[in-house]
Amino acid sequence: MYKLRAKVEIEDLRATHRVGFSTDAGDRDRDLGFRVIAPVEQTADWVADDTQYHRARIASGILHQGNDFPANDTFAHDIGMDILGGIDFAKGCYVGQEVVSRMKHRGTARRRPVIVYDIDAPTGSAIAANGREAGTVGQVVDGGAVAIIRLDRISDPKAVTVDGKPVEIALPAWATYQFGDTAAEE
Repeated sequence: MYKLRAKVEIEDLRATHRVGFSTDAGDRDRDLGFRVIAPVEQTADWVADDTQYHRARIASGILHQGNDFPANDTFAHDIGMDILGGIDFAKGCYVGQEVVSRMKHRGTARRRPVIVYDIDAPTGSAIAANGREAGTVGQVVDGGAVAIIRLDRISDPKAVTVDGKPVEIALPAWATYQFGDTAAEE
C-alpha cells in the first residue's frame, strides 16, 4: 500500500528466531522489562507461559495490540503512544501526521488507557459509567486489564462497572491526563 523510499528486504525469521520477555534489566532500568529476539538455539530454557509479561504490562497500563485492541482500528492517542514516546513529533511526513499533530497541539484526545481491577467479565466487555458506555476491557489476566476509555465519561471513578459489577479503575503512573478530562466536541 505504501512505497518505501529506500530498498529494504523483509525476511520472515519465525522459523529461526523467537520473541520473548525478560525482567532481567542487566544494565538497564526498566520497570516493565523488555522484549528479547533471539535465535531458537538460545531459547531452549525459555518459559512458554507469557502470563508474567501480561501481568507486568497490565500493572503498568501498557496495551498490547491484538490482546487489548485490534490492529488498524485504534488511534495513536487512544493507546498513549504520544505520551510513551511512540510518536516522533519532530519527524517529517508519516501516515496520519496531520491528525496526530492536531490532537497533540489542541489537547483533544478523549480516549486513553486506564488500568481496571476486580474484573469478573471476559475480554471485550463494555465499561459503563453513569449509565453510559465508556470503553472496552482489554485482555483480562488475574482480574486485571488495561482498557481504553472515554475520560470525559468518568466523573466518579468509584462508580464504574463492567457487566453490571463494580470495578476499580486507576490511571497508569505515566499518565498526563485525568478522569473527567473533556475535549472539544468533534
